[in-house]
Amino acid sequence: MDRRAYNEGRPKIPEIEKLRRKAKRDHERYLKAKADLRRLGREEPKPREGPGRPKKTRQEAVRSQLVKLRMLLSQVRKAEKEYGEPHKTLKEINDPLLQNKTVTKVGRKPADELTENDYQLVQSIKAVEDICLEIQDLGIHPKPPKKGRRPKNRLDKLEDKYARLRFYIARMIELEKALSNEEKMERQIKLYFDENRTYRKLLNMEQYDRYHAMYRGMIEKNLHNISFFKEKLKEVDYQRDQLGLNVGFQEIKIDRYFDHRLAKCHKMVRKLKEKYFPE
Repeated sequence: MDRRAYNEGRPKIPEIEKLRRKAKRDHERYLKAKADLRRLGREEPKPREGPGRPKKTRQEAVRSQLVKLRMLLSQVRKAEKEYGEPHKTLKEINDPLLQNKTVTKVGRKPADELTENDYQLVQSIKAVEDICLEIQDLGIHPKPPKKGRRPKNRLDKLEDKYARLRFYIARMIELEKALSNEEKMERQIKLYFDENRTYRKLLNMEQYDRYHAMYRGMIEKNLHNISFFKEKLKEVDYQRDQLGLNVGFQEIKIDRYFDHRLAKCHKMVRKLKEKYFPE
């Protein structure tokens, strides 16, 4: 019986065991790359397009994976000698993640395109807000330096930043249109989590109690909505499992936490355009 305290977590994996499991996984990757080469054949190198290193051909990927595996196996043997451990072959190494086929399910999920786009969109909103406030306070012409090139006027800067913002808005709409109802629900849940993270940051920064109550109220509201949507997703999964049908639910309109800020941003730009470019 394991008598460790409930909050101690799982026992620490020895460093040598970590190396062995890594070697086992690298060996699996090498076998997969080799199987792909055998199934699809050799590949002609492609010319480089744009910046960065060109993609490896299948035969280069196999060679690279083999070199990496051999170096790691050498490290394993060296560590076994240092720790006085008996040598284990790749067949003898036991890796639970490989056995349970959960290698790709551990750790933090990589950001998808919508997540990356949301980040860039929010950054663009802030950039447009900042330049709008600069124009309101300081005008469109920055003070020229004593030497050097005359700086770009702030209206031109605003146009560049606003065009960037419109690009991310259009991309978001395009990506959301391709989502199924369930994926929209999952996106909505993530947006609520993102909004709560923002409120928690504000709670740590804000000194006035009246704002604390407001932020806590919004966090509670979002958590309630998250629970509601999660239950809906479970219900759809259950119906599909039981009936074998593609059961969906009523399509939702995604409520984004930055929508209000985005509308305010559009209004600021529109007012400045009306002021400096009256019809």
